[in-house]
Amino acid sequence: MKTKLVLIALTLFLVFAACTNNLTNPTIAVPIAIGTPADGAVLTDPQNITALSGQGYIFTRVDFYIDSLLVGSDSTLSFQYYFNIFNFNSGSSHSIYVMGFTSDSSYASQLIHVTIQYDHGFSYISTYRPGSQHAVGVTNYYNALFISTGDAGLEVLDITNKSRPTFRSRLDTPGQALHSAIEYPFVYIADRDQGVTMANFSNVDSLIYLHRYISQSLTKDVAVSDNYILAVENDGLSILAQVNLQPYSRRIFQDILNYVVTRHDTAYVVGDNGFYIIDCTDPVSSTLVGSYNNLGQGKGAAIADTFAFIANGSDGVIVLSIAHPANPRFLARFNPGQNMTTVTAGTGFLFAGSYSNMVYALDYTSQPGTIQIVDSFNAGNLVEEITFNSYHLYVAANTDIEILRFVP
Repeated sequence: MKTKLVLIALTLFLVFAACTNNLTNPTIAVPIAIGTPADGAVLTDPQNITALSGQGYIFTRVDFYIDSLLVGSDSTLSFQYYFNIFNFNSGSSHSIYVMGFTSDSSYASQLIHVTIQYDHGFSYISTYRPGSQHAVGVTNYYNALFISTGDAGLEVLDITNKSRPTFRSRLDTPGQALHSAIEYPFVYIADRDQGVTMANFSNVDSLIYLHRYISQSLTKDVAVSDNYILAVENDGLSILAQVNLQPYSRRIFQDILNYVVTRHDTAYVVGDNGFYIIDCTDPVSSTLVGSYNNLGQGKGAAIADTFAFIANGSDGVIVLSIAHPANPRFLARFNPGQNMTTVTAGTGFLFAGSYSNMVYALDYTSQPGTIQIVDSFNAGNLVEEITFNSYHLYVAANTDIEILRFVP
């Protein structure tokens, strides 16, 4: 995957959440109460159920109940439970209470009631326009969004409140920022004619430049594997060290390469004419495992299970079986008659974007060997890149970032 989530990232999450420990609250007249959500709330997105403690009460554990069923426990000072409303039917109502445990007793909160309301398919949440009015790439990491803005470098947003994303900082890269990849606390930027730029984002308000890899040609994309940084250039794939971007090797291709995704230390590279599977376990001597030729104009790729999905320009989105990596095999095609630019995989669904402003949700699991449209959304501009994470899509739509929700 282009973005790997690691436990150490809790530091960043806390910075963005800007949470304070509100468990000792002298205004609470009862031993324990529910802080969020409010009684009678209508919930349209997942959120944390949080517990508040009254003055003088010290809890070692809090249990969370929905409809009288124990759904979770928290023994940390945050005392919260992530309430994924999409596991429940839209229009349904639910009761919630919490039970707090001290060293010698237990206390229950008052019951609250909430209603769940959401639409299936795509729902619009918000739009953010970078100061440069360019958004050519997007990467999500917890409550951070990294926007590649071309000449204006890399911009960082706080998306804790997805309805109101807020600017945090910008790194003015020496080239043109096209795409980025994350390995906390580092961000790696495909910087076109300036190769790959590496920065530290542990303080999201002030990214710190660290290293640069100068490419022999234009750098189009960058990805993080288990152990390496993989840079796709016009005519080659470079394998770099994660700590300082020192190059291990460079493999030349007789193709114009455009995009790379990874799984473990395998690179899946798409070019104008072909799709390539490269084993990078030995970074000094990578191995071409398999390929699929005669693409129309491959612009993006995604990997899920034993499938590869390729945004193949005017030829639509094609699905390949990579169950046998040495021999990728064509399975299906989705062609809406538009030039497809990007593709990313969610859980059981595929999201693809086009030059004609459209974002498509595609089902590739209900009927094996087929790909079917589920829903579509007009992003208002050329779709450059899509990132999906936990029911939310972040769409780089040339001048803007569109934040959407998708519920099957």
